[in-house]
Amino acid sequence: MRKVESHYQKFNSDGGCMTVNGFEQNGEAMALYVEYTSRNDLWLVNYIYLSFLENKNNFINKAICPNEAEKITIFH
Repeated sequence: MRKVESHYQKFNSDGGCMTVNGFEQNGEAMALYVEYTSRNDLWLVNYIYLSFLENKNNFINKAICPNEAEKITIFH
């Protein structure tokens, strides 16, 4: 991801999820979804999902986990 447009995070008792919206080098809209967990005072990544979007109108304006993103992502 070359340029970050926006990002959102949500947390629960043992981890959380993050959505990062932005653009790749060619200007193509993309979203990165990350799920992480807290273990022994460390943040560990569990799952990452990357999605190329039709345009920035398809950015999601809240944090969702990668498994949720797989169900709703709009591809071009």
